[in-house]
Amino acid sequence: MRNNVAHQLDAACKRQGLPIVGVSIGRVGDRQTWRINYLPEATEAEQADGQRLIDAYDPTNDLEFAQEQRRAAARDAVDRQDMRALLRLLAQRLGVSVDDLRQELRASHEAEAPRAIARRGEGL
Repeated sequence: MRNNVAHQLDAACKRQGLPIVGVSIGRVGDRQTWRINYLPEATEAEQADGQRLIDAYDPTNDLEFAQEQRRAAARDAVDRQDMRALLRLLAQRLGVSVDDLRQELRASHEAEAPRAIARRGEGL
């Protein structure tokens, strides 16, 4: 199973535009074991930015990561074959478009992001 904090840190690095291959975390509670693996073209300044990110990063308060995960979950859920069939049926019964229902479902998933962060933080 992939280390969730590593997944979060990897996403945070990429959001900041750092040229990375990936990250690794030995022990979540020991920042000395957190590593960012840079692409060869990474500058010293970018590597320093990455270290500052490690030093300040709070995985329990990464709203952008939670929102990204909710959007991905919403896309995956809406794209499942059974969900597409259900959306078609509901749209027909409600007299609305499938696209409108799909957008409502995605918005609902995204609205859950703050609660997901709180639940994730309880497990650290």
